Amino acid sequence: MRLVSILVAAIVLCAAVVSAQAATPAFRYGVAAGEITSTSAVLWTRAPAAGPVQLAVHASGGTGPARLFKASASQARDLTVRAAVRGLNPATTYIYGFFQGKKTSAAGTLSKTGIPPMRGALSSKPCTAGFELSRAVR
Repeated sequence: MRLVSILVAAIVLCAAVVSAQAATPAFRYGVAAGEITSTSAVLWTRAPAAGPVQLAVHASGGTGPARLFKASASQARDLTVRAAVRGLNPATTYIYGFFQGKKTSAAGTLSKTGIPPMRGALSSKPCTAGFELSRAVR
């Protein structure tokens, strides 16, 4: 009976992982945030193909339109896209995502807490669960 329970749990876990990967196959590496200050952040992803990419940033719970930023993915930069977003409000949570044609990244969450700038900050949670700063790269 215990073996059956373990097998069922393993099958459910595998199905959940496959579903999560299928939800955003285009932007396989998710999104990330770094170089965060109280009013700015650098947001990045790895695009599915070379060409134009858009970034949408919206204050969580906000009523206004999302701010759109244009970027370009190239093979020379391994399809990595980076956008410096300025003019953010301190103590505000933002939702952001990247788009290329009809392909969409998972949404990222950025909480602006008025922290001092950190160069080379890494995210410590998966993109679908939001971000926290884990350590600074020296």
